[in-house]
Amino acid sequence: MTIKTIDIIHHSHFDLGYTDHPVIALELQKRYIDMALDAIHATSDRKEGERFCWTAEALYPVYEWWKEASRDQRDRLIEAIRSGQFEVTGFPFNNTLFFNEDQWDKLSNWIPDELWKAFGPRCGMQIDVNGVSIAGMMRAVQKGIAFLWVGPNRYLGRTPFDTPSVFHWKMPDGNTVFVWVNPVYCNGFGLFHENWRQGPVPAASDLCYRAPERGDFFSAKEADVLKAHRRCREQLEWIHSDSLMNSKHAGEGDTRRARPGFEFERLPVSMTNQWRMDNDPPFPPLADFVAKWNEMGLTPGLRLTTPSVALQDLKAEIRTPIPECSGEWIDWWSNGMASVPVEWAASRKAKRILQSLKSPFLGPFDEKEHGKRDRILRDLCLFDEHTFGSWASVGSPYSDASRGQAFEKGGYAYRALAQAEMLLADRMRSLLKDAPQGIAVANTSHAPVSGWVSVPANCLRGNFGYVRNRDTGVVRKLAYLPGPAYFSRTPEASEQISMTNVSRTWPDLVPGQTVRFWSGCIPSQSVRYFELLDAAEGDRADPVGSDPSGRHADHVVRIETDPSAWPESLTWRGMERGLIDRGFGDFFSVGFTGPMPRTEYVELFGALDEPSRREKIAKSVRKEPSQTVTAEIVEDTPFSITFEQRFDHPSLAWGLRRLEVWKEEPRARLCVTINRRSSMNPEVFYIRLPIPCEKTVPSISNGGHIFKPGEGQIPGSCMEYYAIDDGVHYASEQGHWILTCKDSALIAFDEHNPTAALRASIEHPERLLSIVFDNTWDTNFRADSHGVMEFTYDLRWVKRLKNETEAREIAQSLSSDWVVAVKV
Repeated sequence: MTIKTIDIIHHSHFDLGYTDHPVIALELQKRYIDMALDAIHATSDRKEGERFCWTAEALYPVYEWWKEASRDQRDRLIEAIRSGQFEVTGFPFNNTLFFNEDQWDKLSNWIPDELWKAFGPRCGMQIDVNGVSIAGMMRAVQKGIAFLWVGPNRYLGRTPFDTPSVFHWKMPDGNTVFVWVNPVYCNGFGLFHENWRQGPVPAASDLCYRAPERGDFFSAKEADVLKAHRRCREQLEWIHSDSLMNSKHAGEGDTRRARPGFEFERLPVSMTNQWRMDNDPPFPPLADFVAKWNEMGLTPGLRLTTPSVALQDLKAEIRTPIPECSGEWIDWWSNGMASVPVEWAASRKAKRILQSLKSPFLGPFDEKEHGKRDRILRDLCLFDEHTFGSWASVGSPYSDASRGQAFEKGGYAYRALAQAEMLLADRMRSLLKDAPQGIAVANTSHAPVSGWVSVPANCLRGNFGYVRNRDTGVVRKLAYLPGPAYFSRTPEASEQISMTNVSRTWPDLVPGQTVRFWSGCIPSQSVRYFELLDAAEGDRADPVGSDPSGRHADHVVRIETDPSAWPESLTWRGMERGLIDRGFGDFFSVGFTGPMPRTEYVELFGALDEPSRREKIAKSVRKEPSQTVTAEIVEDTPFSITFEQRFDHPSLAWGLRRLEVWKEEPRARLCVTINRRSSMNPEVFYIRLPIPCEKTVPSISNGGHIFKPGEGQIPGSCMEYYAIDDGVHYASEQGHWILTCKDSALIAFDEHNPTAALRASIEHPERLLSIVFDNTWDTNFRADSHGVMEFTYDLRWVKRLKNETEAREIAQSLSSDWVVAVKV
């Protein structure tokens, strides 16, 4: 056996929830800092390696503790850090892959610079996830992080590496980080003891349970130490197998591995307490156990230390080259976010508004506005933290713990959205204080856009028939369309109640309630002012400045439809291929049968690399396509034509899809609205978005980092689905297709993921799928999201582009919203 030293890194795994309500989880983590400091002080006179050491896995609780701590408490922490007994790591918490660039900038600057220097983080930890964003890692390295400690949870996930193992992760900017891939975040316990934790997961306030105490485990009695030593030696013989760790039957602390060959003399391990394993307190008796072990001369020797020290020493002792990897490390757990599509859409809208707030014409933030933006970003980051809800969210969905944690988690998204909307409104009102009367339309994106501008009719405070663009002089007629008539109790006809008006409190399709006009092209980062004209003024307008028909021969779109009259091809002059392919906008689901259908899903995932077993289990999979009625053209204007089609599906009360086609440019907008029936049955909803450029691998971005699926990721990381920022860019000799997903950010290619085998390539990347709902997860995500949900996609074709940056700017312009203000 080559291992001579086991480095034990003791920490508390930080879930913002799961074991307790997020407010309590955060409070517990703050308490643990004081408990750890007491244990550090009590053992400070012992020799190095046997003094109690503590690692703050996450930066967020430490910062919250610091803001409340006394001067003496702060001094104790800094002293413990300098002594090497306390380490603060560099990430605020454990992350999903849904952070955008603004969020990563905030995460890498979560605490003031002077405090970062005082804490001196050199290691980042990402625990309980099985993928890490390269965008976040690049920022961490630039801040001085030299090591990454990963403790992946491979339940319903895989890791592309043998564990434990090391590799150098090369960043796109040329920097590298030394990565330790630990088997799991509690393997330090399982190395010496059988699993102690028993279900259920007790809340910290549950008086029937208590945290572990001296004598429960890691006893310093000689007989107990010898027993732990025997187990440790047995475990180390198996340190190169991940067969047990991939099995749901494996103990959570089981570190055994089946492949020989671990070649290092130093083995770092992760030690969490075993009350709940997550959000658990320090266990000070561990120091006595380590001291007794070493006093008895047992091998390997044990050392209590912190991650950066352990990894620095491991790196220094390595004599042979270690692997170097590059690319995105795609996370298997991204599908969990699709269990809450409505809250997710709210968070994405808030992010878009924050982008709008950076528009130059709004001017710089003052100190107060900067503080508001900072609070919004922090809430959005907390929404995207890896813990979504209680451990019983699916097993006991109606419990106080499940409902309370879901409420708190969703609150981050809705609070951020409300504050972002108000901040934007305040800044626009300030901008328009001296603006002329009329309607202001702001394009906050980085590319010019055109489209319909709609406002409530009664906000105009008068009868108007036209608008005139004050910059171009173009006059356009106002169209008065149906809309909601709030507090009008009796509709004149059933047609005044829309499908989304599920409460039927007042009619929402009353004629003349909405005013709309075509914007024309509005340049990037600009505001256009439209003067309101009455009917007589509009009739007298200069014909030269009047609205053109829009039906220019060079721009009129050719539309081909399928047998249901739904478009299957859209082609403008200059295009060799159409904008969309057959099946664009199709809805279908994949579900599971059996008395315990989520168990079937777990079994299927566990058999992905066993073809015969997988084929047998796959029979429990049920695929349900939707059934459509004949599509209708509901609008045909000089500028756009719109198709609507209803569809039926067993999981839905109803479904409706709407395709709006721009006539003057190769662009279309798909909006799919569904009303999901309440059901706990696990299923995944997909919307097909096929693009007519066969075998073309698109570019996507995550956290602002652009890469190609498969080609630009660490081999062996997840290829079944991808978390994206906004758009998907297909570049071919025939042009560029840019598609944006406004309300969701999870895509797949070629095949629906629950029955896809582990793949090494994507055979048909042009067969794009948007995953809009997924409640297959069996623990801490939402069991049953239901009701009305809406998903919008914009697609544009461009003949030529300069680079990927231009493609991203177009994608951002497609997904951004007008900022419309009325001043009358």
